[in-house]
Amino acid sequence: MSLSTAFAGFAILLLGLAVALRSRALSSRLFFLVTIAFSGWLLAFSAMYASTDANIALGWGRIGYFCASLIPAAVFHFASVNVGRARGLRVPIIAIWTLCVTIALLSIVTARLVPSVQHFPWGFYTTGSPFGGIIALAFGGIAVAAMVLFLRAYREAEGNARERTGALLLAFV
Repeated sequence: MSLSTAFAGFAILLLGLAVALRSRALSSRLFFLVTIAFSGWLLAFSAMYASTDANIALGWGRIGYFCASLIPAAVFHFASVNVGRARGLRVPIIAIWTLCVTIALLSIVTARLVPSVQHFPWGFYTTGSPFGGIIALAFGGIAVAAMVLFLRAYREAEGNARERTGALLLAFV
């Protein structure tokens, strides 16, 4: 499990790097940020699964939670720029980034979000916290909002723009 997760993390990172090197557009840089967050989460969890010590696994779990907490904001920001709505969504973008960065930082500096790890036959995994459900709902809501942006743009677009938006919608679902 650790190797397949690491492989996926590296593949996602390489995809983002290829896009970032092709274009300096804001949407390309934000896509790279999305891939950094996803790959950081996967690579940290891969290291957590492979850890032989609970304290080291806990550190990797917290790093993974940190990276995962940035994914919703990066995806929403990318979606809003990609569909041309970033200016009108400036306040929600700032609010979402503030929420996600705050949760990410709390996952590193406190034990309230990632209190411990539990050992399973395949490796260590983080235990839940009382705040986990609320955070999952918030992150899920942000993800749905990003998907709605893509869906609306898909319905309004034609030709290549419609195909590209449809592909992004499917990729993020």
